[in-house]
Amino acid sequence: MEEFTYLFMKFLGLFFLGSFFGWVLELIYRRIAHKKWQNPGFLLGPCLPIYGISTIWLYFLCSREYSFLSTGVGRVLFLLLLIILSSTLIEYVTGLFFTKVMKVKLWDYSSCKWNVGGIITPFFSLAWGGIGLLYYYLLHPHIAVILSYVVERPFFLFPMGIFVGIFLLDVFFSFQLVARIRAWAIRNEITARYGVWQESMAKRAHGVGVWLMWLLNVKNHVKNYTSEKEKEQKEKKK
Repeated sequence: MEEFTYLFMKFLGLFFLGSFFGWVLELIYRRIAHKKWQNPGFLLGPCLPIYGISTIWLYFLCSREYSFLSTGVGRVLFLLLLIILSSTLIEYVTGLFFTKVMKVKLWDYSSCKWNVGGIITPFFSLAWGGIGLLYYYLLHPHIAVILSYVVERPFFLFPMGIFVGIFLLDVFFSFQLVARIRAWAIRNEITARYGVWQESMAKRAHGVGVWLMWLLNVKNHVKNYTSEKEKEQKEKKK
């Protein structure tokens, strides 16, 4: 039981570290690529669960020895291949779920060469491989030590519990918002672009104080936004 608790807390720590730093990475990328600050995830908080899940899997892959390969170069190349394939699979399954089931497109690679449904593309698959190798050489040797230090000290359990509570509330709240957008998308037989919706919502808020007040009433804003879009659709049909 103690071993299970230790592993659970360890993977939980990996999940939150990966989710947060993945969010920071995406935020910086969008600022550079699109010249604007935009929340890169569908959650309201600074967290990207897809990166959290990928970090846990990356930690597992990098912890294997792959002793069936005789050379160090062969093991690294094999690891790189595993990282590229697994990260691409995670990205594709996640993107497919939101696009086909939730009717919301969180990202769009349609403008990239050789993309598959705008969900995956070779360029980003190779980028995930590069990031994975950076993690393997720079971070992985230290991650296990840091996590062991944190998990073995009860002091850190309380803030981690707070993080879990906030995260679950954020997931529940955000999926409610996505469900509203999904209902609107189904009525109009389209797939909504989440980034476009975020930009539209951001224009309605000016300053931190107004932004916080907007968040408290976000459901009504989503309702108003979808109503406006439905009116636009009807006017186009006339």
